[in-house]
Parts: sequence; structure tokens; C-alpha cells
Amino acid sequence: MPPTGVEHAREAPGHSMHRQRVAPLLHFAAVLADRVGCVRVMTVTAATAIVLGWPLFKILVGNPNVLTLTVVQVILLAFYFGPLPALLAVMFPTNIRSTGMSVSYNIGVTVFGGFAPLILPG
Repeated sequence: MPPTGVEHAREAPGHSMHRQRVAPLLHFAAVLADRVGCVRVMTVTAATAIVLGWPLFKILVGNPNVLTLTVVQVILLAFYFGPLPALLAVMFPTNIRSTGMSVSYNIGVTVFGGFAPLILPG
């Protein structure tokens, strides 16, 4: 087999634990968004992340382990990203929905994810 640069294609233990915890919460967040609205769930989650961002960061720094990181990330990420596909879907008419969703998502990821190392150098 030709070398690929990847010695071991194993998943880190934290990733599988993270995925097992986030899946039920994503479903719960999506069901909640169907009942009360995507915008309301995402707004409350964003406001919670802003208000609790520093305290959660301090908890994570004070107790740096995979379980703490999972708990901190899973709850906020699930309740924000669970309703996101439904919100993006209703933003565009059906004839351009696929294009609109993919272009808007990828521009956001490119701009914010691509320029993050430039804006916040480590």
C-alpha cells in the first residue's frame, strides 16, 4: 500500500464520546425548534453563550479534561446547530434552496473560519 502520511487512522476517544453525547441533544434541540421556532432557540442559545462564555471558559481552564470539554461544548453546540439547517431551509425559496443554503453556509465558514488565524494569532 502506498504511504499516505497517515500512520494510524484511529479516532481519538474524545471524539466518539463527543458524538455520542451530541446526537440526542441535537435531536432534542431540533424538536424544540419545531415547537417554539428556530430563531427563538438559536437566539436564546447565542445569548446564553455570550453571558456564560467567560464562566464556562474558567471552568474549562480549571478542570481541563475531555468530559468537561464535552459538557461545555455539547450543550451550546447542539442547541445552536440543531435548528440551523431548518432555519437555512426556510430562508430560501424552493427553486434555489440547495444553492442558497450551500453558498451561504460555505461563505460563512470560509470567512469566519478562514480568517480566524489571521485575526486571532496564537
